[in-house]
Amino acid sequence: MIQGDSADLMRRAAALHAASIVVDAHSDILMGLTDGTTTWESGAPASATEEGCDGQVSLKLLEAGGVTAQVFAIFTAPFDLNYRPLRPEYAGSTQARALAMFAVFHEALHTYADRFRLATTAADVRRAKAEGVTAGILAFEGLDPIGIDLRLLRLFRTLGITIATFTWSNRNPLADGSSVAKRAGGLSMLGEEALAELERLRILIDLAHLGPTSVDEVLEMATKPLLVSHTRPGDEHRERMLRKVGEGGGVACSIFYQVPTVAALVDQLEWLMELCGPHGVGLGADFYGTNPAPAEVQTVADFPRITEEILRRGHSDEIARGILGENFLRLYEEVVG
Repeated sequence: MIQGDSADLMRRAAALHAASIVVDAHSDILMGLTDGTTTWESGAPASATEEGCDGQVSLKLLEAGGVTAQVFAIFTAPFDLNYRPLRPEYAGSTQARALAMFAVFHEALHTYADRFRLATTAADVRRAKAEGVTAGILAFEGLDPIGIDLRLLRLFRTLGITIATFTWSNRNPLADGSSVAKRAGGLSMLGEEALAELERLRILIDLAHLGPTSVDEVLEMATKPLLVSHTRPGDEHRERMLRKVGEGGGVACSIFYQVPTVAALVDQLEWLMELCGPHGVGLGADFYGTNPAPAEVQTVADFPRITEEILRRGHSDEIARGILGENFLRLYEEVVG
């Protein structure tokens, strides 16, 4: 590509990105915000820590990257794969940890009321775009904080939860996670009840981190389209799962973890499009836990580089807008409202 053509593409990509609804379907930054290792106003580049990158997501960086909506995970994870205490300071207190994260999020809604809004519908996201503010969507990454009391799902829905995985990689009372055992089990009877309750409350079910048997059971029992908030190429079972998610009208989002370059990230997006279809693909960076990240996309402020690479591959504006956020928003509106 000659230099003039490259400049034209960059201008076209910048204009398209600025006009598009951009959604990142997964970030764990609420852990750092709750623990005080980062701030909502951080403008620093990503800095590696033992557990992730504190500098990857903030209001300032989201604004710089033109990100319309960020999904913030409530991730308590005090247990290892067999439910033994992994982080003793949180063992037995997943609910307290979750409530602290809710408090930090809702306090930010008050502190940054002119820049930050809670989104619980697709209309909220579109309104945020029109008003030039950032929307925050809340998701449970693991339903450990509800214990065995499904009544708490309604309470947490009232606090803003609209997306949920059954578990992280561990086993909990609802299901087996993706790494719990070589022959992981499926949903418990309580897990089956939870699936029905999530659908009744219009909470979007996320298959990320769920064990293979549980995935198959959810795909069989679910009556609404599904989300995979952060994923990558995998084995034959994962490919079958992603095809079924796409066929059912769901969306699978590309993780950035251990993806070396933006070109490799778009390779991964194209692989997902082959499995899920062009309208079944989105972005799920997994920032905060994403170390290393693509060289050119170290923080959410670098998201315009993704748009540029998508267009460089010859994809249409419509495909680019879908990947950036419209595909996710279609699914979110259908299931959540």
